Amino acid sequence: MAMDRPVRVAVVGEGPVARRYASAVATVADVQLVELAKAQALVVAESAALPEPAATGLPLLFDPDALVSLGATPESRAALRALPMPALAALPWRSAPVVRLARRLLAAPKFVHAHITTQGVDSLPAAGFHTLDILTHLMGRSPNRVYAESGPGTSSDPAAPSTVAGTLEFGPHGSAAFAVSRLDGPADSLSAVVQLTDGRRTAMLSGGFTTAALAGFNDAEIATADTAHAFRAVGNSQVVTVDWRPADGVADSVRDLVQTVRTGQAPPEAPNLSGALRTAALVRAALATAGSGRPRQLVVR
Repeated sequence: MAMDRPVRVAVVGEGPVARRYASAVATVADVQLVELAKAQALVVAESAALPEPAATGLPLLFDPDALVSLGATPESRAALRALPMPALAALPWRSAPVVRLARRLLAAPKFVHAHITTQGVDSLPAAGFHTLDILTHLMGRSPNRVYAESGPGTSSDPAAPSTVAGTLEFGPHGSAAFAVSRLDGPADSLSAVVQLTDGRRTAMLSGGFTTAALAGFNDAEIATADTAHAFRAVGNSQVVTVDWRPADGVADSVRDLVQTVRTGQAPPEAPNLSGALRTAALVRAALATAGSGRPRQLVVR
């Protein structure tokens, strides 16, 4: 396609999550928001409004909440994996500079703990998807066991849990703990504290993924991680603070989709559909253990 023409992107859905993606599309250069019939690529914000994916023949970007329901059966997962064009997942927290920094500095942690609270349009499964994705992303591998318990519902839906907490096991040499909550509210917000350690060094991410406090790292390690970041000493830690919002990460996902259209293949670092389907299965397993009270061994295909 001509590189000087705007890429035409349609957003599937009409609810608040769809509007979030439409706003993100508006911030990305050389992109035009269009109706479905004129699109070169689709953002799947709501599964109920999705046309037959294979019939579109277009690159797709899936919102995690849509993937939890779309990949609920082996047949549906097989159909998604068989899509003829590249398919990506929107996982905006991964693009936070402090997350990338922590993953470069501490590539093989033994333990990760995440305490996440979201407010606004995301459902609890979507918030759980992002949380469990960050845990597995930082651990660098998929877990083989999950156990979770749930808390009481929100004011808008007392029957549905508003909190899920639990553990992930990554074999004999790694584990993770998580607590994720979803609150009612008129606008999106994120409170996140994530700590990872290899037993000697520690990275603490906080402030909604805007701050990283690093302890136990020497100057040479920090210098090779990312020279673009400016560090300051606070006690025994080196602290970096960046101006970042989840909306910035959503726009990054749209840019990955645009690059996919222009080049015909997904960027190597972009979250792919196969990995996202594994995380969706992990979210469903965590919610199932919260309902049954029994841990679950994971064999995700």
